[in-house]
Amino acid sequence: MLKSTFQFLALFFIVTLFLVGCSKDNNPVSENDTDHNHAEAVGFVITSSGVEVVRYQEGQVTGSIQVVVAEMTALLTISFIAEDGDFFQPNDDDYKLDWQVSDTGIADVHQHEEDGKWRFHIEGVSAGATTIVFKILHGDHADFVAQAIPVEVTKP
Repeated sequence: MLKSTFQFLALFFIVTLFLVGCSKDNNPVSENDTDHNHAEAVGFVITSSGVEVVRYQEGQVTGSIQVVVAEMTALLTISFIAEDGDFFQPNDDDYKLDWQVSDTGIADVHQHEEDGKWRFHIEGVSAGATTIVFKILHGDHADFVAQAIPVEVTKP
């Protein structure tokens, strides 16, 4: 009897894990099936006019964003890195770029609808250093959260 109870509990536990687990695959978001997919980014690059400014990959940040007080950067574009190394930008309306600036008294992010949802500017507010954490929001939760990216604001 004890062996049967143990086997039943083990089977119940396995089935519960299977049913409750979040269904993920290793591919970027598909237009055909977004109910169960997540933006599977392992990093990103930020470019300005096609030139790489910052890269976040394998837990390492290289580069930084530089801006002058009372100015804005040129238009910056963020592209995410998939597990296979390809770049992507989630194309479903449920996804959007989000960020958290550690000190908005030094720098702030501005995004204009006409530029697209994966492009933005950084404004220099006052001289100093701060950081920005970029995220891919999927509905009400983040599918991807990066490490803090350094931003340096200098006087003109």
